[in-house]
Amino acid sequence: MSAPTAKQLSSRHVRTLRTFRKRVIDMAAQWEDVDQFCLNRLSELVDELEQAAVDITPDDAPSARDPYGTGGE
Repeated sequence: MSAPTAKQLSSRHVRTLRTFRKRVIDMAAQWEDVDQFCLNRLSELVDELEQAAVDITPDDAPSARDPYGTGGE
């Protein structure tokens, strides 16, 4: 089997990062009424995971850069 292309690898990693992001959002929600510090740290991690996903998205894949279909708004 041949090695994946950069675009394939990027797509896989973006999906994985967004899956991690959803899991961290769920974790943060559990801390909401328990500990504000933990909630804040997990919220920061959510932002970092999304930024990492955007950063590794190829320039020719605009739909991956706009996962919510907002047109960049």
